[in-house]
Amino acid sequence: MKILKFYVFISCLLWALAGCQSSPKGSDEISLKIDLKKGSAMKVETQIDQSIITEAQGQKMNIDQKMEFVFDLAVEDIDPQNNFIFKNTYRRVAMQQNIPGIGENVLDTDHPEASKGAAVSIMEPLFKTLIGKSIKMTMTPRGKILSMDMSEIQNLTGTNEFSESNGLSELFIEYPEKPIKPGDTWECEREIKGKIPMWLKAGYTLKEVKNGVAFIGVQGSYTSADEKIQISGTTDGLMQVDVATGWTRRCELNQKMDMRIQQTGLEMPMNVESRITINTL
Repeated sequence: MKILKFYVFISCLLWALAGCQSSPKGSDEISLKIDLKKGSAMKVETQIDQSIITEAQGQKMNIDQKMEFVFDLAVEDIDPQNNFIFKNTYRRVAMQQNIPGIGENVLDTDHPEASKGAAVSIMEPLFKTLIGKSIKMTMTPRGKILSMDMSEIQNLTGTNEFSESNGLSELFIEYPEKPIKPGDTWECEREIKGKIPMWLKAGYTLKEVKNGVAFIGVQGSYTSADEKIQISGTTDGLMQVDVATGWTRRCELNQKMDMRIQQTGLEMPMNVESRITINTL
């Protein structure tokens, strides 16, 4: 049971760490910023495929898991400074996981009848409490997150295992103030809030613009300074942004994380490789 509870903790943590003719170089510059109306709404679908290599009590394990999150995202308001107030509401959470020695765990809030596995009794109540609950955030037109209100989630679970990284943090880019053209690059650094706060330092490159969509390459690194959970990692991928609205249509990222975790008297090294795909509809 101790090992099972530890893997439940790990699963929650990994959710938290958790998308014609081209314009040639030298073409007209574009200025990227968020341009949405109050009441604008969309659905965000996130899929995370993970391969995990870890060691517990001298035994190496390979764990494969797939997670899915569906949010309703809406512009709840626009403040006097033209900052956007977004409301992100959980609509579906699902997981399929294989753990050596424990077996398969399947959980899906849309299909509770299909749930199975040793971890179901621990994790399913947490999944259910999230549905219909929201995370709110305030963001500048250039994509900088000014505040994040996760109180609904924290009040339900007594923790912030579920963080903005459940497909939200990867969705946003902090755009440069000046116009850009294909080949231009810029950098930003920001904190990702959650159970284990992390810093993301990312570099972006405008690859091309075609049919009103900007294709932006991203390369970045993650760091944390927690005593019990030490994390370092990298991310790279491609984002597709609607030039007219500044909104991310699709995001495809590859992440690699090296972790050292101490929990319930156990210490584990862990290597996690994730492929994240996010679509907004």
